[in-house]
Amino acid sequence: MEKNILKEANVAPALQAVQQELRKAQIEDALTKGIQKRSTREELIDRNLIKDGTLAPILAATATELERELIQDALKRGIKDRPSVAELVNHNILKDITIAPVLQSTANELEMAFLKQNVEKKFAQFCFCFCFVLFFFLKKSNEKKTIYSFCGKKKQLKKLKKFP
Repeated sequence: MEKNILKEANVAPALQAVQQELRKAQIEDALTKGIQKRSTREELIDRNLIKDGTLAPILAATATELERELIQDALKRGIKDRPSVAELVNHNILKDITIAPVLQSTANELEMAFLKQNVEKKFAQFCFCFCFVLFFFLKKSNEKKTIYSFCGKKKQLKKLKKFP
């Protein structure tokens, strides 16, 4: 029945011809839909599913080989110029593998606390220097309230008054 050698016995002989015509029409419709959905040659070339046939076959093979070599050279350059693991760890892209994974969060917290403390120390030094300069500029105009409001701590101002 599948290869249409024998006809189905449960269908009347008068209807078998109509049934055969309907099957042919269904197959034809399915093929027509498939052809309509099929991508065009340009789309297949754009997606690199088929090669552009504008070049002679010998030239096309050479062009393909050249493209491969260019890609290989670019990849070799990229691999040669890539950063080392140590550089990636320094830039916080990779985690340091010398520290156990359980301790990495603690190490990160300690490092952040150290950096914060360092920034605060440098900022305090900057403020002290700024107050020092401000003190000498405003000393002549006797604007001590301005100095106190900016510098805040009187201990720092006492240190500043010791300078000539």
